[in-house]
Amino acid sequence: LHYLSLDLSEFMILQPPSEKEALWAAEQCVKSGAGSALVLWHEALSIAAVKRLQLGAQAGSCRLFALYQAQYAQTLPFTLSVALQAQHSGLGVIVKKHKGHFAHRSLKLENPHYWPELEKPELPHVS
Repeated sequence: LHYLSLDLSEFMILQPPSEKEALWAAEQCVKSGAGSALVLWHEALSIAAVKRLQLGAQAGSCRLFALYQAQYAQTLPFTLSVALQAQHSGLGVIVKKHKGHFAHRSLKLENPHYWPELEKPELPHVS
């Protein structure tokens, strides 16, 4: 966040000791209406947990961004699911699921100076 020149006083970072407490804290945050967005990084989200978080976010007028393992992308009931992929000159964004729209569309963000650590190096050609 600091690297992006964001004002850290505008953020609250929670690191609960367990996955269960992290979900509870996330649900309370989105329901409260105290913030405009929540980013949740969770190892194993369940369908029931996602639905609770979505209802809470709707009630609290809060945007919910969840980072999770790719293997769950098609089964979780998120409105939008994207995958990020390092590419030679930037970052690839693949739309896996978009409720009410066609999925599997992709775009490329070609600003490697923002994400130099995500850029794939060019491999030498072998003849």
